[in-house]
Amino acid sequence: MSSYKKTGPDHLASFTTRVMIEGYGPSIGTGSSKKLSEQDAAKQLISFLAKQNTN
Repeated sequence: MSSYKKTGPDHLASFTTRVMIEGYGPSIGTGSSKKLSEQDAAKQLISFLAKQNTN
């Protein structure tokens, strides 16, 4: 599940995406567009999951 938040004026908008996977904490990404914030959140989540698998 994911949720979005937009802050700032339209010409300088900043987006925050929060992604939740059951059993894990949220992954939060930011970017100047929805797509970039989604990609950042996905990278954060992949990094977290990779660390969990190495332990």
